[in-house]
Amino acid sequence: MTETPVVLDQALFGYRDGHRLISGSKRFSAPTERALLRLSDMSGPRMISGFEEYLTGYPLPEDASYALIKTWYAPEMERPGCVWSHVLVIKNSDLRWIRTAQQLLRLFKQPSMPADQGYSAPITLSQSKWLARDGLQLGMAKVQLACVLDRLYMKPAAAVIIAASSASELTNVVLSIWAQQWPALRSSFRFCTGSLGNRITAERFFDLQVVPARIVHELERNLKDVEVLRDFNSVASFDAWESIAQEDHFLAGAADYREFLWHYADPCTPGRALFAPLSQLYVLIKQGIGKISEITPVISQIYPSFDAGKTLKKDFYGQSQNPPNPNLVIGNFGEVEKLRELSQTIYAAAFDAVDLELRDRARFLWMNDRSGAEEILLTALDSPQQAANDAIIAGFMDAIKPAEAWELAGRRGGVPLAIVARNARLLRTVEFWNSRVAHSLFLDVLDLVKSDLSKSTTVSDWLPAVVESGREDLAPPIMQRFGGVAVPAFLNLYRSREINVPWPPSGAWRSAVSPFEAEILGWARREAVLPPRALVLLTTILDSHSLPVTALGTDFWSSLVVGEPSLIQEIPNAESAAFLLSLGLQTFGPSAGPFLAPTFEVVHEAAGVDNLSYRGWQMLKVDVPSLGMLRNWDKCERLRIALLRHFDWSQLSIDDFFNAVTRSETLRALIFTARDVDEGERFVIRMAAAVLSGEYKAPDDQAVIISKYVHKTRKGHLKISV
Repeated sequence: MTETPVVLDQALFGYRDGHRLISGSKRFSAPTERALLRLSDMSGPRMISGFEEYLTGYPLPEDASYALIKTWYAPEMERPGCVWSHVLVIKNSDLRWIRTAQQLLRLFKQPSMPADQGYSAPITLSQSKWLARDGLQLGMAKVQLACVLDRLYMKPAAAVIIAASSASELTNVVLSIWAQQWPALRSSFRFCTGSLGNRITAERFFDLQVVPARIVHELERNLKDVEVLRDFNSVASFDAWESIAQEDHFLAGAADYREFLWHYADPCTPGRALFAPLSQLYVLIKQGIGKISEITPVISQIYPSFDAGKTLKKDFYGQSQNPPNPNLVIGNFGEVEKLRELSQTIYAAAFDAVDLELRDRARFLWMNDRSGAEEILLTALDSPQQAANDAIIAGFMDAIKPAEAWELAGRRGGVPLAIVARNARLLRTVEFWNSRVAHSLFLDVLDLVKSDLSKSTTVSDWLPAVVESGREDLAPPIMQRFGGVAVPAFLNLYRSREINVPWPPSGAWRSAVSPFEAEILGWARREAVLPPRALVLLTTILDSHSLPVTALGTDFWSSLVVGEPSLIQEIPNAESAAFLLSLGLQTFGPSAGPFLAPTFEVVHEAAGVDNLSYRGWQMLKVDVPSLGMLRNWDKCERLRIALLRHFDWSQLSIDDFFNAVTRSETLRALIFTARDVDEGERFVIRMAAAVLSGEYKAPDDQAVIISKYVHKTRKGHLKISV
């Protein structure tokens, strides 16, 4: 098989009328070039003897790359403080190929005049050349290395500063530490072997800096969380993992230690925090004396989330133990031990039952080791409910025979319930869902149905019974588990009055369905004709400002607002009316009128008595103006202003106005509101002119209000007078 070469980009920075990019093999992004320009310059305000050459490493997130820089002081330049910096840019995806970082030092080339020659082409390397490791050769490096490892990984949030007389004495140590790290940690690790001042990128201090001893106090004073190493004998003793980590640098330790770190470090966990715990776990497993119940807390503390550390958890707790490297230590526990531990552990939230195939494994164990499986089952039924335990019990239920189940029933009451849950016909009865059992038992049933839908039943089969039973508490878990198929099954219940389900639907069911907008709209588009009752339901579960909803257009709702407006009022708290009013206020032109007619008075009245639903107001407050901090509480005033402005801007007809405003009290309030709103006053004058001239015949009570509050001035102009 032909290997893909590793390609490193390079660049040279130096002085040419200021510190700048002299030559490079590629054009860097602007943020990357700025970072390189800043960090390739001299690392402090002045050069200090012994630090004329140093190495820097830091991430380039915009280019998904990592920069290694060799910097040389340039005394030959006329301007003091000039440096040359040779930059190697390694793609993050190629970091895994570099096992021997010392060889990278041979790639750095100090420039000679003219300085722009030899840096304009990428460096191509073979992968195989970089797979071999080389160990440190310095006689005194072991003590130094152990101290640095202790400070670096036992205090993972701290900036570590090492006092030194020269940069060269610790270059190999620092580079070897970087090489030991797994690729994801390397790609975020910031270090400098010759910091002449405190180095920082993206508001983050460098992880590791070697600094001249005489400026340590100055740097220490400016950092809040810092660990300073002045004396390499300051650490009296080391943990077992630190000794193993130290020996690994000299190729003298366990052959699989570094492989263990690289294989089981989760790339999504940032920073240095994983290094020490993973190393401690390695020691615990390597010793082979720990019980599985002692190892589980360690793994769970390292990776407390079920979606973190999946490779480690699967290799350690999975059915097969076939790590990529045959020499990789990973423990040696039997299937009964592992399933028992996952069933009983208090750290269950750290494990993914699906990823570990717990249900299938439990089913297989019951068929092949009945005594071991029964021991786990009887204990599991008494354990707290959690996903791993539930999956194991479900697997046993898949394999158990009826005679075996009833045999166990006398000892554990949960077994018969599991059998009932597997009887799909019972799920279709209202009586089953009305049973007075713990809510958690129904969740067990739902999990069982979800995990094996094709063999048990479809949601459309049993959802009518759940809704008819009035079990509102089951709405959220059903939608969480079956949303994609449960949403159309639920909506289909309201296409016809023939199905005996509650109307209007409860708020719990509407709230549970509403997050699934794509499924709701997909169902609506598939239906050739939607009856008004189904349309009303949609108004209670959709967001009027969602782009896919507004894209439906006004015609989609016309059969409701024109044909069955009374249905809108059947939904409590004006929730349906608020949705349609919001659509009307977003629609300009004649098509807005039919939306305002059956909704404005309903919403206005509900707002006036503080009976407007929270969801309804959340939609409408986007469409109505703000009145400032002191008056924003007045929902009715904001609604009236929005209506007046909309009639003025949309040039809606007087007829549309009186269809929307049917109560004399509302008309009076609108006229009062119009005094302070230019658009409102303009529309009211236009409407009053039509009524007072006889051009439009308003209802008698409305006409009285208009004639009372709109008068002619001496010049014959109409004016609001209140």
